[in-house]
Amino acid sequence: MHVSDEDRATRLEGVARLTRAGYPAPDIAVRLGCSRRQVTRDRRTLGISKPRAGEPTAEQIAEAERLLDDGASRAEVARTLGLGETTIRRRFPDRGWTPQQIAAHTAVINNSNRRRPARRLVDARARARALEASGLTPAQIATTMHVSVRTVHTLIHKGKTE
Repeated sequence: MHVSDEDRATRLEGVARLTRAGYPAPDIAVRLGCSRRQVTRDRRTLGISKPRAGEPTAEQIAEAERLLDDGASRAEVARTLGLGETTIRRRFPDRGWTPQQIAAHTAVINNSNRRRPARRLVDARARARALEASGLTPAQIATTMHVSVRTVHTLIHKGKTE
């Protein structure tokens, strides 16, 4: 389909205006009734590849510095402030976690994820077996523990040799 020069000029003007306003290509395409690919081509024609992210405000920089001083990682600071991790890394190149800090943090996360569920399972199994020994039915145990009867059955009988 052929587009008139006037329609093309109007579209290019719209792409330029919306790009400067910070709209992403998919939104511009919907607003102007064209494809994302057309928006990309128009941006290239206009010499504007895509909108630049705004610079962080003085408040964001101060908050980033405070968070880094408190021991937050650069990735966490970026997520908290809604900035790119690269922006934080460029602004604070000497403030990242050392490999030792990363390893220690990873170990804490991995250990906490491994131990808690197992401990809770052992506690739940012991509680279910104690309730059974006190004479409650599986349905009563399920109601007491806020789990299904099938879960109660698994807790009581798993690991037993019969």
